[in-house]
Amino acid sequence: MKSGEKLVTDEDPDINRIKCSMKTLIDDFKVNEETMVELYLSLSGNITEIRKLLQGKKVITWNYLEDLALEKPEDSEEFQVLLRTKGRQEIETRREFLGFKDLEDQEK
Repeated sequence: MKSGEKLVTDEDPDINRIKCSMKTLIDDFKVNEETMVELYLSLSGNITEIRKLLQGKKVITWNYLEDLALEKPEDSEEFQVLLRTKGRQEIETRREFLGFKDLEDQEK
């Protein structure tokens, strides 16, 4: 582990909050844990957006191929499609969720 990195454990309050929120959604919407994990990953860990999706509302989701496109240069066709379909803010949120460096850092 690098200096300054935090080890995440089950005692971590953020992890416990996420687990509690997911358990509530599982109970409220009668979905299984596997489905909940898939939603968590496709919605960048945003519990509010998961709830909206389960309520039948339209939300922006992500898939593996789109995640791969995030690593392409910004002027690539793949990245440009993401900009048109997801928008800059959603891209930044996803990159942060996946632990990617800032776009400016990537291009250096």
